Amino acid sequence: MTDLVDSLHTALIEVPELLLDRDERAVLTDVLVSLDVLRGIQDTVNVVVFVGPSGAGRSFLLNRTVGVDASPEGELRPTTTAMIAAGARPLSRLTIDGAVVAAPEAPPGSTFLDTPSWEHDRGTVAAALSDADLAVLVVSPRRYADASVTDLWTEMRDMKTVLVLNRAPRNAGVRDEIVESVRGVFGVSPIVVDEGAEDLAELRSVLEERIDTSREVARRRILVRSVSNASRFIAGATTNNAWQIEAVRSTVEAAKTPVSGRESLSVHDSWLSTKQSMVESVARRIRDRDDDVVRDSGTPLARRILDQLGPWDESVLDGDLDAWRDRCIDLHEAAASIRWRRTSGRQLIERLSWKSAINDDVIQSKRFLRIMGKEFPAVAAAVREELYVLLEGSIEERRVRWLDVLAELGEYQPGVLSTLADSLEDAYRTDG
Repeated sequence: MTDLVDSLHTALIEVPELLLDRDERAVLTDVLVSLDVLRGIQDTVNVVVFVGPSGAGRSFLLNRTVGVDASPEGELRPTTTAMIAAGARPLSRLTIDGAVVAAPEAPPGSTFLDTPSWEHDRGTVAAALSDADLAVLVVSPRRYADASVTDLWTEMRDMKTVLVLNRAPRNAGVRDEIVESVRGVFGVSPIVVDEGAEDLAELRSVLEERIDTSREVARRRILVRSVSNASRFIAGATTNNAWQIEAVRSTVEAAKTPVSGRESLSVHDSWLSTKQSMVESVARRIRDRDDDVVRDSGTPLARRILDQLGPWDESVLDGDLDAWRDRCIDLHEAAASIRWRRTSGRQLIERLSWKSAINDDVIQSKRFLRIMGKEFPAVAAAVREELYVLLEGSIEERRVRWLDVLAELGEYQPGVLSTLADSLEDAYRTDG
């Protein structure tokens, strides 16, 4: 289920928020938070540690509890020489040599550890106990009163514990006498497992009660359903809102920059004023067209796209216009038919060439026309065309940005989100 949770999280992050209204975006935010909580529950592991003296039967009890032969059993002492883990999912908070044995019968969200005997490796046992949520002390009729065992019990005094008397005699009278003696040593009544018994129903029941997985299972059930339903809602919302993409696209397509009927550009005394006038004209046309798209498409999506695009950045055109003016001067100077010895001719071209290129109604001085000669009309027309392309290109670039956003939205496939939401619920029914 962990992989599904991660995949669903990725799919939710990839949802284009432009396809959602304010309330739908709030649902998206909430489901991402819920998914993080669900991931945290998935990562939570109840650690149950079996400890005790050598020969008490820890490995036997652990294997029967989790339903798999995870830890070796035998007559050789000590049989268990290192920590062995078995559980429903990998353990992340302890360092263990070797893999965690899958144990489907272990309570959900729990990992069981078998440890070396206390008298042979106290350091390993103490380290396991420090990370345990529940400690199970296993003793036998022969070893329960050993000093090392009482030392171990003292080590466990501040923990949640379960005491198990394993291999109890089948004779009722003898067993009752030993149970009473064990109670006197430890101060609590043990869970009794008769010698040779295979049915550990009482031990499993007590462990499941002490581990208390019911709360985790209930929380996970609620969160899985909440996350799945919300994810399907988001997928449905993006599907329902997808019609707006075409509505906005058709409106943007209709707002192409005209290639004829170009407006006459104003020329002021200074280049700075003239340039600012052209920039303001382009900005005005872009604002008008943006407003037309929002109005004519009649969709909330258009307004959200416009908000994302933000105001048009006039600094790019500002720099391009300066470059155009320099090119205009250079072309006029290169086409001049009369060379001059004084700098006044160059200054005249710098002052008048860009003005005449912008608007041929500008009155030229006779000296300027004499310097330029017959090439003047062609040069002026060429650079004027470059100027119109530059100005119209800024308007077209804005339209292209609209289309790029719409194209990206159109590529989104909400079916992936719905499929993952369904898969998560199915996995919970199987695994939860």
